[in-house]
Amino acid sequence: MSVFKQWSEFFSLFAAKWRQFLAVHVVINVLVFVILAPLATLLLNLAVALSGDAALSDQDIIFFLLTPAGLVSMLFIASIFSIIIFLEHAALLTVGFYGTEDRPVTALWLLAFLGKKAASLFSLSLRILLRVLLTLVPFLLLLLVIYYFLLGEFDINFYLSEKPPEFRQAVVLGALIGIALVYVLLRLFISWVFCLPFLLINGLPPAQAMDASRKAAHGKRMNIGAWLSSWLVLSLFFSALFTGLVGLIGTTLIPLAADSFGILLIVLSVIALLSVAVNFVLTL
Repeated sequence: MSVFKQWSEFFSLFAAKWRQFLAVHVVINVLVFVILAPLATLLLNLAVALSGDAALSDQDIIFFLLTPAGLVSMLFIASIFSIIIFLEHAALLTVGFYGTEDRPVTALWLLAFLGKKAASLFSLSLRILLRVLLTLVPFLLLLLVIYYFLLGEFDINFYLSEKPPEFRQAVVLGALIGIALVYVLLRLFISWVFCLPFLLINGLPPAQAMDASRKAAHGKRMNIGAWLSSWLVLSLFFSALFTGLVGLIGTTLIPLAADSFGILLIVLSVIALLSVAVNFVLTL
């Protein structure tokens, strides 16, 4: 199948099912706002309570996240977020697949279908999350070693302002470790790209779905990586384009409304809502 035909089929499917995709996206965004926003607030309040201060600087928050309580809290929030996003992909995939099969995909049917798969979806998302976390451990330890030996003598603000040789060495080593980490994670994500179809459509258990996805991606990683990279570049391009347009509208209108607080408040509100709407559409 040619690339043009693949893109054509994709946009045809999206045009036919965009209302269902939009409904799923709205529900997931509401869940993220309702569940994750309070959790993030609780995490920040916990950091303040444990510190004993009325307020924390960014550096204090980072140090809190490196404590056992901070790490547990951060991993808990990351786990909830990952599972919610995972459910969105599962719902969108189900709508997309059964939409091409000309089957009626109602909200109740979708909820019932995902409800039956809920345990398997949770298990799969948990397996993937744990594997990613285990992959991160050695890289984080390397970064901590670099920080301890090269940046541990003085406050971080000293290194940021003076930029001694140790700081440049730490930046170079950190960048190399970051590149290696991205490469390893990309290989993992590419090998898992078919997990959800195997689990949802083929009915395989989580462990078998991961194994089947790894085998299906074998020998095709470059092709899959090229598709994902092109999609990422396209997304970043449109994100930068529309964000820039919103910023241009803001820089044009805000000075014109600066003389009136009421008008300025309305302009700022409109720009904020426009930014939210643009981000919502781009993520969809």
